[in-house]
Amino acid sequence: MSEFTLGQLLNDGPLLHELPTGEPHSHGLRPYVLEFPDNHLWQGANTLETGAGLSTIIFAYKDCAHVCITPIAEVISKIQQFCRSRSVSLDSVQFINERSQNALPSLGAEESDLALIDGDHSFPVAFVDFL
Repeated sequence: MSEFTLGQLLNDGPLLHELPTGEPHSHGLRPYVLEFPDNHLWQGANTLETGAGLSTIIFAYKDCAHVCITPIAEVISKIQQFCRSRSVSLDSVQFINERSQNALPSLGAEESDLALIDGDHSFPVAFVDFL
């Protein structure tokens, strides 16, 4: 497991997304939300996430067996670059560069210790992801 911490991520985390103007931005979850996986996950926990962001980096440095589903290849690339620059291993992270409503049905019924549903926020996709 990496020596990287949530405090370091919050203080020096990457701006993974962009505003419509093209300006770098973070749509990151609130720190108190990010504290939950940071405090409750363990090495090898089976985790799944729709969307990608600072949470993906937490799953990586906690060394979870993580599946990250996002249709935005640029965000995947930024996460990979950030993790490499901080020696955070992505060996246990599987990125699926696809829309969650298309990817989730093909994953099967494997149980997750934690699932973070934070992908497409439009109706009805958010509800489809919960099923």
